[in-house]
Amino acid sequence: MPITAKVGYVEEPKWTTVMANNVRQVVSRAMETLIDAPKQEEHKVNLRLTGFKAKEGKIEKELV
Repeated sequence: MPITAKVGYVEEPKWTTVMANNVRQVVSRAMETLIDAPKQEEHKVNLRLTGFKAKEGKIEKELV
């Protein structure tokens, strides 16, 4: 018994559609960056120290 399979044709998106989607993504990321700029400015000089072990009873101020 022969096996037959249906193969559907999938049309590839046109170059202009692909470029439009890429441009949308770039603009979207740029807008997100601009919107987050005040928060980034606010936190640009923050320093995070990790790996310090606190002994029982010590407070953060004493660790610093």
